Amino acid sequence: MTAHDDIDDLVKLEFRDMVASHHRGIYNFCRLFADTPDEVNELVHEVVVALDRRFSSCHATTKRQQWHWMLRVMRSVVVDNWRRRLLRRTVPLSADLSVYDDDAGRNDRETLDELMSYLDNDQDREILHLLIQGYRYSEISIEMRISEAAVRQRVSRAVKKMKTIKTKIYG
Repeated sequence: MTAHDDIDDLVKLEFRDMVASHHRGIYNFCRLFADTPDEVNELVHEVVVALDRRFSSCHATTKRQQWHWMLRVMRSVVVDNWRRRLLRRTVPLSADLSVYDDDAGRNDRETLDELMSYLDNDQDREILHLLIQGYRYSEISIEMRISEAAVRQRVSRAVKKMKTIKTKIYG
């Protein structure tokens, strides 16, 4: 066993300790953005893989700092997951809808459009449309002439509102 192997083992142990100490928070965070227990478990798995992949960039010294770093990674994973789900379920504008027979995808897109119509702010709707189209937060901030932090805040607030409305309407 070399010194390099010892360091690798120490890093793996440190990562496992961090995830174990925050496992309830990770699960509860993922539960906010998934509809079924299977989706929650898949999202938790994606989050843990992303945390592992990015662990070398974590320079946190306290549990609180670790949690804030983990939140940034988890938000990124959730947004990427959300984009992938929407891209799988959307119909290209040029598609012939008579040939397109994925009713579930069309219904999901209509549901999303309906939920977005409940948003009070036109700018929030525009930000979400850009996000769905695959723009990054940094690109949206330039396009909308607002800070990246404001984009993140607006997306978070809009998604929370849409989830609340979805629950009220669809149960």
